[in-house]
Amino acid sequence: MQLGQIKKGLQVVKRDKQSIGQAMRLAYYPVVAVRAEGSKVWDKDGNEYIDFLGGAAALPIGHRHPAVVRAIHEQTDRLIHHPPLYGYHELAVELAEKLNQLPPGVYPRKTIYQLAGAAAMDLTIKLVRVGTRRPKIITFLKGYYGALYGALSLSAFSTVQRRYLGPFLPEIYHVPFADCYRCFFKQQYPDCGLACLDYLKTVLRHLVPPEEVAAIITEPVGSDGGYIFPPAEWLKGLQEICQENDMLLALDEIQTGCGRCGSWFLSEQYGLIPDLVAFGKGFSAGVPLSGVIGRASVMDELKPPSAIGTGIANPIVCAVALAVMEVIQKENLIEQCKKMGSYLKKRFEEMKKDHPLIGDVRGKGMLIGVDLVKDQKTREPARLEASKVCWRSGELGLILTTLGESVLRVCPAYNLSQEEADRALGIIDNSLSDVEKGKIPDKVVASLSPW
Repeated sequence: MQLGQIKKGLQVVKRDKQSIGQAMRLAYYPVVAVRAEGSKVWDKDGNEYIDFLGGAAALPIGHRHPAVVRAIHEQTDRLIHHPPLYGYHELAVELAEKLNQLPPGVYPRKTIYQLAGAAAMDLTIKLVRVGTRRPKIITFLKGYYGALYGALSLSAFSTVQRRYLGPFLPEIYHVPFADCYRCFFKQQYPDCGLACLDYLKTVLRHLVPPEEVAAIITEPVGSDGGYIFPPAEWLKGLQEICQENDMLLALDEIQTGCGRCGSWFLSEQYGLIPDLVAFGKGFSAGVPLSGVIGRASVMDELKPPSAIGTGIANPIVCAVALAVMEVIQKENLIEQCKKMGSYLKKRFEEMKKDHPLIGDVRGKGMLIGVDLVKDQKTREPARLEASKVCWRSGELGLILTTLGESVLRVCPAYNLSQEEADRALGIIDNSLSDVEKGKIPDKVVASLSPW
């Protein structure tokens, strides 16, 4: 597959640039999708791709799973729209009951729905402030929570997203995330003694009065910052700080939830008991659903109509989410996610021996990051080379993107077949070789806009 074989698609891309504001886009290899099934996508020119983007980690059971298609059709025949803003429908209740029962959680919980991940994080800010009557929030550098103003105020990953947009929400304080591959303090784990956690304690001792802090808000994995997996002790340390100071612990599990890391929520694996958990993406297979699951005592502090929206908890969306959860359970897909994820990670570790571009491989389940570097010793991000690998992979039939500065993002469907996995891995292997040999000119990626 070469660029000349996406002629029809490029015509759509041209029209897109003329008619749609590009602020809503990260541009990689231009796949203009017209059809999808399972882990495969077909473009306007008839080319077939394996999907390693997985709808941005939003398709745990793949494209157009029969159960999802059936749920949409059946619900469309009964009820399309009846907003919980003014009335009730049972699907929203049934879904909330199931979400509230998911681990971790040893206390009464309730769910409030939203439409997108960023809206769930805006809601999280409201909940922690009203639930504690405290104004201040601690969060982390390299974190990304979405592009709405509240979520963007929490985010500290890309200056492009923040430039000229201030002022942001006040009383939000950013401290270093536990990035052990590129430590903010130039130290090595575990000899560092968790210097990043000590730094947070110093901030609470000298700058931010802990009795004024509503919550620590974090991702259990630095997701769009580069799939950064912190030590378990760091996360447990955050929970201890919250417990000692009557702060809430609020986790953004929008990308790590719905089984993607090998459990319904990643926090379960670390023994964390968060007060609030933001969810989205995978639970609804690409249709707009997000929300926050939290302590009932906190959720009840936010009074109506503080979290309303016309399209929130749409009957079709709720039907889809229920179908997704049922498929994951019936088809044992969390176990499949762990098994296939381990296989992919092992293969990437093997590739690392042959490719100097690969600096680090990290992940759990089907949330894997392959960090590309200019030099394995200095760990300087290979941003241009990462874009070239994605481009070449697209030419060879694989949808692949980056996050962080130079991390290949691997988040396919849990039911990815062995044949599809091996074919995709072969494409990445070949693409890395082509880039390392200088076969991909700079000009082919000059017009792209990755993270």
